[in-house]
Amino acid sequence: MDQHKFEAQDVYNIDETGWHTVQKPESIVTEKGVKQIGSVTSGERGELVTVVNAIKAAGGFIPPYMIYPRVNYRNHFIRGAPLGSDGAATRSGWINEETFVNYLDHFIKHTRCIPDRKILLILDNHEAHVSLTAVDKAKANGVVVLTIPPHTSHKLQPLDKTVYGPYKRAYVRAMDNWMRSNPGKTVSIYDIAHLVNEAHICAFVPRNILAGFHSTGIMPFNSDVFSDEDYARIAANSSLN
Repeated sequence: MDQHKFEAQDVYNIDETGWHTVQKPESIVTEKGVKQIGSVTSGERGELVTVVNAIKAAGGFIPPYMIYPRVNYRNHFIRGAPLGSDGAATRSGWINEETFVNYLDHFIKHTRCIPDRKILLILDNHEAHVSLTAVDKAKANGVVVLTIPPHTSHKLQPLDKTVYGPYKRAYVRAMDNWMRSNPGKTVSIYDIAHLVNEAHICAFVPRNILAGFHSTGIMPFNSDVFSDEDYARIAANSSLN
């Protein structure tokens, strides 16, 4: 912050989350005394699609990047996703070093960063994020990468703090509505883009994003946002692992 004089529009947080084709229904409200209740859900085992999201401290976001459990990626996979979304495919549906490097192209395109106009990218130290290829690409395009320490994402990642909670609840509601509107059918990975779009509209709003950066002490910068007890708890968790 001292060296590059980053402002709110220059500071970003990236993180991944996984969406399944089988949902866990929300809490069910019924009359007192009823012993058997239920909600519509899928009986399938399900597949997972990883969604990479990025938000910036000024309150905006980068369109999602969706990773499908397939050998080859096709553009129709993300039909119905938020505008500007892109995607890739891996056998597992999880991110890896290669797909993260490809994601950086997506990120750089939308941020329009250049070496003379640097931006700060905050993310966890997942092995896919810190490959030499990824670090070199970031540096060449003016992306200053800052990884947070292990066991601190629940405290230091704005996405985890205030965005992913509403995001997951909205996704469950969207899937529940889909199940009720399509009785007898199962959700496929090709329906996830539409469901993600509905959840994204609800969760990726300026209020949630700004609160995430504020509560982590990132923007505005606040080195006193955590107590001594917070540091002791993180140190204890690190020693246990």
